[in-house]
Amino acid sequence: MICKTYKDSSPNGLIKVLFCATADDYAEYYEEISGKILELQKNVGIYYADDINELDRDVLESMRLVVAPVTKAFLDPSCSVRKGIFDVARECNIPVLPILKEAGIEGLFNKVCGEIQFLDDVNRDETAIGFMKKLKDFLENTLISDETIEKIRKAFDAYIFLSYRKKDRKHANEIMKLIHDNDFMRDVAIWYDEYLVPGENFNDSIEDALLKSSVIALVVTPNLVNEKNYVQQIEYPMAVEKGKVVLPLESVATDPDELKNKYTGISDAIAVSDKEKVSEALLNLFSKEGIKVNNEPTHLFMIGLAYLMGIDVEVDTVRAFELIHAAFEGGLTEAGEYLKDCLLAGRYFWRDYKLALSLQMQLTVDYYKNNLSEEHEGEYGHDEFQKYADYADELVRICSIDAGYTDDKLISYARMAVAARKKVVEEFPDKETGLVDILDLASSEQRLIHYLGNLPEAAEEGEIEDLCGDVWNLYVKLYHHTGIYSPYWDILRLAYNFSRAIGPKVGMSLFINAFQIKAIYNEKEPELSDEDSLELAYSGTLLTLESIQWCIHLIQEKNYTLEERWNIIGETYGKTEDNIDKFCNDQEEIAVFISGVLLDKGRELDGVNLRNTFLDAMGTLYFMLERYEGARTLYLAAFSEMREYYMPSDPDSDAEPEVEPYIYYAQIDNCINITKLGEAMNDSMLTMVGYGELKKLYRLMYDATRDEEFLAKSDEAARRFERLGKGAEIFPKA
Repeated sequence: MICKTYKDSSPNGLIKVLFCATADDYAEYYEEISGKILELQKNVGIYYADDINELDRDVLESMRLVVAPVTKAFLDPSCSVRKGIFDVARECNIPVLPILKEAGIEGLFNKVCGEIQFLDDVNRDETAIGFMKKLKDFLENTLISDETIEKIRKAFDAYIFLSYRKKDRKHANEIMKLIHDNDFMRDVAIWYDEYLVPGENFNDSIEDALLKSSVIALVVTPNLVNEKNYVQQIEYPMAVEKGKVVLPLESVATDPDELKNKYTGISDAIAVSDKEKVSEALLNLFSKEGIKVNNEPTHLFMIGLAYLMGIDVEVDTVRAFELIHAAFEGGLTEAGEYLKDCLLAGRYFWRDYKLALSLQMQLTVDYYKNNLSEEHEGEYGHDEFQKYADYADELVRICSIDAGYTDDKLISYARMAVAARKKVVEEFPDKETGLVDILDLASSEQRLIHYLGNLPEAAEEGEIEDLCGDVWNLYVKLYHHTGIYSPYWDILRLAYNFSRAIGPKVGMSLFINAFQIKAIYNEKEPELSDEDSLELAYSGTLLTLESIQWCIHLIQEKNYTLEERWNIIGETYGKTEDNIDKFCNDQEEIAVFISGVLLDKGRELDGVNLRNTFLDAMGTLYFMLERYEGARTLYLAAFSEMREYYMPSDPDSDAEPEVEPYIYYAQIDNCINITKLGEAMNDSMLTMVGYGELKKLYRLMYDATRDEEFLAKSDEAARRFERLGKGAEIFPKA
């Protein structure tokens, strides 16, 4: 195997990264990509195997990252490198980093490899985050820093130098595991040369490692004696010269006389199959070093990271998990956060959302106990509650991934986050972060509204209404601090979206504050331009009307009785007909005012659209409450206005009008409303008019099937029509 390191230093003890590429892609990209990685992360060795057979499962599992330049050749179905390395690495939960090196293959990559993260080193968007910044972020999130590696090495109690022939590497790996199967050897590092051909720098590294090591473990097989080799000529003599203890461990039966003949002064080899004798020998040797088991949390975390990343020990993810988890159980927050992040990403360990959620809950509880409990009263402030809110937000995020958006726990965590952020804003305001804190609280409350909308039975009495009022007030506060009008639009959009999930009763109550829009336009805040004020007023009024209409449709879909409908609407607007009329008049005042301004500004289409939306929304309200005459007046006014504005001057003409398709659908909605009203009132004339207009509209849209359908329905309505003279009364006079 080939290995590239920073400034050609020894790879021993470095984090192992595997370069996975076809032979041609290796020649093209190995030096370039390795150089970029080593520029950012100097503590890695980047390996490449030109023979895939060199990569048995043990070797592959020792790699902590697999980097692959992605080309069409790599994605070819016959590519053995991708199937033999890249896909297997993913199965083993080893992080992979695909780097696109050819343009236009994103879709093919997703098809072959699935929806996984990749870096694009071809398509450079000047407005996007640069490739090197993305690479740096990925490496920092996936691997560990030089500083951490230094802490890990200081945590080891002692070193063993493992001496072996290259062809006996498999036996060397087995002996490393055998040594560390002894708990008292857990904190002892093992130095061993890996895949390099010896050279001048390599000899220097050997000498340095020998000097640092307490014991030399010699892997004994016939390969050690059947020919001249580096161990016999360099490593063993150097160990003897330095006065080091050599412990020969026999993996394969070897002639003892031949061994003693070629390795002067060597003691009898211990068979690795005799684990008890091996343990006894190790205990005897290292008890003299004064080694003691250290279970201090920070120490456990460092040793756990060593086994996880293969820093001077073999990779052992099971032991790594146990040690890091023990560090967290001992009170080390950093260990819990690291473990949780790995479990969420499926990095090194398995992906386990439930365990990650459990860890995050423990982190949150511990933080509260250690910083915000009664015994710490007076010691905490803005930053402590902000941190607690962040912990609660993470609970929400993990729970939403694990259980979806209809879990009681999710709502409980979301409430926890809202409560913490309220503390920050209301009790510990901060001049520097005040606006950000307000936005964070508004975001948390909006999220809780959304979750309660998906699980309305979990909402407490008045909770959603109170939350919506809070969010509105927060946006008003932001508006007065910044002069930015967009928060008003945000809260209206929030109300519109969530009213669909929350239900009609609450949804209807969300828009009372929205009527301040007219006042906003009239006040002409100095920070708002005239155009911005008008756009806010138009968008907000239109959205409010559409939202009210949607809530009414929800009520209709529930098949409530007339009394129940009056009760729901009445709780918001009063239970008398006069109050409903007043509400309608208020809406008309707003719509007429804003549409008039739009017309004055030359925005005729927007003005007509707003007017029609008002007529349709209020008509639906009256229809639902079975006040048919009021509905008739409003529906027909909307129909007449839309028909006059959008349709051809000759409605029977086959000429296609120059209007957008959506305009047809707006008019179709009006015709359907008239048809429903006619049938509800048992009024054949209204029914016939609705179906007749639908026929014309679908003919203009070249939908012959619907044309014939509504022609038949129109004829049927005409046959039921009893008083033809009523036609003159259908369209109200201006």
